Amino acid sequence: MANHQTQNGKRRITVKNNISLKDDFYSFANKEWLNQTKIPKRHQSYDNFISLGEKVERQLKKIIQTTPPPKFAKNVQMIQIATHWNDTEVEKTFFRLFGEMKSIIQENNFYKFLAFLIINNIKNVFDLEVENSIHKKEKIIVIGASQQTFATIDYYTYPKYFGVRKAFNLFLKQIFDVVGFESSDILSMEEFFVKNTKPESFLRIIENVYNKENEMSSKESIEKCYFDWEELLEYLQFEFKPTKILIEQPEYLKKSMIFLKDWNKPSFLPFWTYKLLARTSNYHSKLYQLSFEFFGKFLYNIQKKPDYSDMVLSNISLCMNVYLNEQYIHYFTDSNKIQYCRNFVFFAKKVIIQRLKKSRWLSPSTIRQAVHKIQKIKVFVGNKPRVDKQPVIQYSTNMFENSLLFSRTISSDIIQKFKNITSPFIHYIGDMNSYDVNANYSSLDNSIFIPSGILQEPFMDLKKPFVYNLSFLGMIICHELLHSLDDEGCKYDENGLYHNWWNESDKEKYKQIEKSVIKLYEHFTKNTDSVESLKLGENIADIGSMSIVEEILEYYLTENNITGMAQVPYFKHLYLYYASMYKKQNYESFMKQTQLDKHSYSKYRVNCVLANSQKFKECFQISPSDKMYYFDEITQHIW
Repeated sequence: MANHQTQNGKRRITVKNNISLKDDFYSFANKEWLNQTKIPKRHQSYDNFISLGEKVERQLKKIIQTTPPPKFAKNVQMIQIATHWNDTEVEKTFFRLFGEMKSIIQENNFYKFLAFLIINNIKNVFDLEVENSIHKKEKIIVIGASQQTFATIDYYTYPKYFGVRKAFNLFLKQIFDVVGFESSDILSMEEFFVKNTKPESFLRIIENVYNKENEMSSKESIEKCYFDWEELLEYLQFEFKPTKILIEQPEYLKKSMIFLKDWNKPSFLPFWTYKLLARTSNYHSKLYQLSFEFFGKFLYNIQKKPDYSDMVLSNISLCMNVYLNEQYIHYFTDSNKIQYCRNFVFFAKKVIIQRLKKSRWLSPSTIRQAVHKIQKIKVFVGNKPRVDKQPVIQYSTNMFENSLLFSRTISSDIIQKFKNITSPFIHYIGDMNSYDVNANYSSLDNSIFIPSGILQEPFMDLKKPFVYNLSFLGMIICHELLHSLDDEGCKYDENGLYHNWWNESDKEKYKQIEKSVIKLYEHFTKNTDSVESLKLGENIADIGSMSIVEEILEYYLTENNITGMAQVPYFKHLYLYYASMYKKQNYESFMKQTQLDKHSYSKYRVNCVLANSQKFKECFQISPSDKMYYFDEITQHIW
């Protein structure tokens, strides 16, 4: 059973010494670490990903301290200079933007105003995403809802969060005072937009967005939602019409447009001003301090601000992203690790295909398509090939102006790429970096990317035994591969096209599997705020990954003449290493923030997967009377 200790006035997780592995394997396996580990002052939680992330940050800072290639040298130096606080110049930029904003408001030109916000990367109430589909010859624009200050309606309405709302209103008054303005009831305006936004669990189901009802011409959009996307694109300087416009949430758009009928009235000006202040806050010392006090200290219990070197790294990572990726690959890529990873991916794909061919529930036609999709997955290890070059921009000593210039350049660049249907829309701004401590699967081009950043201890250590690397790196690789067949990945084919390639009977069986997976996680997460339907894709990938990894280990042991009961210690190590990979220390208040995370909280990510494993239950002699016991024939044989 977990209990709590106080750190910085907030309770963090600890574990009782008499915890039983048969009741809570995650806490048992990580007991010593959880009880001894304190959360660093600059974080709201701590785990292996954050720990390695700190190491990668040190590596990146070393890169910045070395002499950059001549083509990057001047801009790198300029950004280092610009990172020093320059409040006077930043305030000039703020008031210039504020003047432009007011001028457009006085023109009563809503779409010009919206374009102004988008081009300058000022958060508003709508998001606009663009993508090219090289296989379908489509240019698609998706118009959706932009996130407000708080992601869930709870913070705006629940009595238990009254203190948060009170602190937020004080924060608003303070940041408006910095520029000599008065704030107003911004909370109620944000509440309206959040209240009318569909939950993430609804939006992650792709057919709720990609459907004929949401596909609208300009005329239909005006009639149904009172929104003229054609005029907006004109002000964004799109020189042609997209193949398809998708309105992600038609009802939200309609209600928002009705609510925004007074967008240019004095009552709305503080709302737009707040969005501009939020955009300015990273570059102005007083605004930054106030933002840190509210968001960092008050909301997330982060005690330490980023220092100058952290901010330089953040700014260069934004404005000189291609340079930083190239240099990281040059200095910190290990060819042996990359080859090891490639070999592992190849073998994992082979095992997944073998298991698919022996599937208990898929029909032959669906099996053939699924096998073909796995075979066609493109694999990028270390560095993902990039379409883009570093934008040619001359930076100044005003970091806010640099950020704005970068945003405008990227907006223009996106529009230019949107013209070119012969290449897929890949842009480094939204791309994963070579130095990221992460991995991902992309449905749109059926590919996985394992960056160099994660090919380090503790996720990969060539000095450790095979079972160690299998538990860490192997689980990550299998997890990403199986996203191609999760509840959303399965709706795209081997070319990244969204269409139905499943046998109708299999689709119905898969729905039953999804219900069973949700039931499994709800069994362990009862009495929490966890939204299991939101985490479904990740949980399916986790469950399937353990089945694949178990088979790989059995094959490896058999090949090395280790059979029968002699295999048990190796499997026990597999499960202990797996639990160790996801160990996480956090404040009790952090749990509320993970409610909308698509990944299950660490304890359930480990315990649910292992309780579902028959091999685990056999190794540790888990019986029906134990809390770690769970049985469902359906979830045991997904892939």
